Amino acid sequence: MRETAKYSQSHNAEASLHDDNNRPKYAAHRDKSSLITLVYWVILMLYLEYTFRLFAYDAFFSKALVFTGLFALLSAVILYFFTSLFPKKLNFGIAVAITFSLCIYYSAQFVYLEIFSYPFTLFSVQNAGQIIEFSDFIKVEIKQNTVALIIFILPLIFVSAAGLRLIGFFRAKKLARAASAVSAFALYGLCVLIIFLSGTGVNSLYSLYFKTNVPQVTQQKLGVLTTGRLDAQRRIFGFDEQAEDENEELIREIIQPAAAQPDPSPDEPEPKPNIMEIDFDKLIAATADKTLKDMDAYFSKVIPTMQNKHTGLFKGDNLILITAESFSTLAVSQKYTPTLYKLMSEGIRFNNFYNPGWGVSTSDGEYVACAGLIPKSGVWSMYKSGRNAMPFFLGNQFLKLGSYGETFAYHNNTYNYYRRDISHPNMGYTYKALGKGLILPNPKDWPQSDLEMIDATVPDFINQDKFHAYYMTVSGHMIYSYSGNRQAVLNREAVYDLNLPEACQSYVACNITLDKAMESLLKHLENAGKLDNTVITISGDHTPYGLTREEKDILAGKTLEGKFEVYKSTLIIWKNKLAPITVDKPVSSLDILPTLSNLFGLEYDSRLLMGRDALSDSEGLVMLSDRSFITDRCFYNAGTGAVTAFGAEKLPSREYVDEIKKMVSNKFSYSAKILDKNYYVHIG
Repeated sequence: MRETAKYSQSHNAEASLHDDNNRPKYAAHRDKSSLITLVYWVILMLYLEYTFRLFAYDAFFSKALVFTGLFALLSAVILYFFTSLFPKKLNFGIAVAITFSLCIYYSAQFVYLEIFSYPFTLFSVQNAGQIIEFSDFIKVEIKQNTVALIIFILPLIFVSAAGLRLIGFFRAKKLARAASAVSAFALYGLCVLIIFLSGTGVNSLYSLYFKTNVPQVTQQKLGVLTTGRLDAQRRIFGFDEQAEDENEELIREIIQPAAAQPDPSPDEPEPKPNIMEIDFDKLIAATADKTLKDMDAYFSKVIPTMQNKHTGLFKGDNLILITAESFSTLAVSQKYTPTLYKLMSEGIRFNNFYNPGWGVSTSDGEYVACAGLIPKSGVWSMYKSGRNAMPFFLGNQFLKLGSYGETFAYHNNTYNYYRRDISHPNMGYTYKALGKGLILPNPKDWPQSDLEMIDATVPDFINQDKFHAYYMTVSGHMIYSYSGNRQAVLNREAVYDLNLPEACQSYVACNITLDKAMESLLKHLENAGKLDNTVITISGDHTPYGLTREEKDILAGKTLEGKFEVYKSTLIIWKNKLAPITVDKPVSSLDILPTLSNLFGLEYDSRLLMGRDALSDSEGLVMLSDRSFITDRCFYNAGTGAVTAFGAEKLPSREYVDEIKKMVSNKFSYSAKILDKNYYVHIG
């Protein structure tokens, strides 16, 4: 009896470890838990991608939801494979580490995008100094987006607290792991097939994935993790964009419409193009480099801008060119910045000037304004240009004339920040900054005083017969608060009556220092008898992204449209007693160099610059870093594909939009090639 009872108990115990199919119940539980692991990764990846899309981009519902979801599923299957290889505790530890990394990565991407309107890339990590520079503002941005960041972190809290108990993270069977590997390859094949079937046009999925490097649009259409993977892949193995085939006849009609080119009268000479004598056919025959041949062929077909009634308007005059830190229309008012208001009101009026943001903040802003070229993504373009021949920088153009004295460039912050000690001498300037020839009364202030810089440097050139000087200012730098901005503190009483948030007050206050600097500059010029023959040009390096969107709206007195209008700003080109000139077409900081080159009657080749003379008859074109654009006829949003009319215009044809998309894509591609191939040496 006892033996029978013992046998029965033993048999029941053994039976309890098996299911109805005589498989060990532990194995059945393990299979079920392994499937839950896959479900966890699928939910996590969809959660992170769609949460990011919800907070970061205005248009949530679109085809991009499907494409982003497919790549999220692919990532989930891969993550499942790697967290089902080992014993459950080790799998759990790996899963927590991966979840932590993903939550932090998506959070960092969101904060970086909010500040710079540009994705966080490996290049950003390699140049961490830029991030450190904005560390105080990053803290402010984190505080203002606390709710969103908590939502990004929720999966980490869940998996850390309950992941082992609810998910298990058991080791999967070999068959399940093999199935996941096959599924990953199948999903990737499906994604690539959809990419091919979706079309190969500009900004198509195919173009973004294989031909062009546009992280902002790729992130919006294919997701955050896929964009990061492509960034790493291209960073490691290199990547060259592929050019687009343009319809030359249609492009010519767009750029120089027949109606805009009236027949010259018998008394007027026929207008000439702003080009130099370059034998592109000879250059093509003389080089074996395929890329250079391609570039020669491309530039030989670019439609140049024509000389016009404003060509040489400032010939022989002096030029003071200023890239002003975070300067924008929001800083200008008759009451608080009267000198800037005077220069803006009396100078050439640009009613539709835009100052787009670029990947490397101030340095890229300088490069665009001074070089007339588009910065290459993933490098410090201005610094890299310091090793190249750059004949169209204004410093080099004025030196070439021989009639101008020594040209100077100044910056009232550390001399080698962004390696200006390399780039600026190559621009044709004798370069002075803190630590390299510039002595200021209060060099330890942050930010330093533009007024002190003007007063300390004007004596260098004011007594020359002809002169040109370039300034990169810093007084308008964030953070905009009375605890983090010395210039704001110094001018606090001047804005005491502004019933605005502290950040808005501080932004205006620190730009009062720039205004005082311009007031002092005008007095120096007048005292030296140089006021009437000196041109002053001022533009911002970028919009004041130290202000939140809400703070910009408050200063603007209206809600700014978030895609294009946030970049609308002010370009000052002023000369005393200048007859009124108004420009209504859309122009940008990319157009500053060719516009000034034409106004001063300098020899340059408009085909080799990516901007255009804003006073020419050519159609206006503003390009954003994500390859969205504005023309005389429309706005095009590269992220959504939306086309809206410019002003009272009717929507242009699809053919027109497609050709401008190709043109813009090629401008980005060939601008990068100019930098990479040191192309201006090639043309001689």
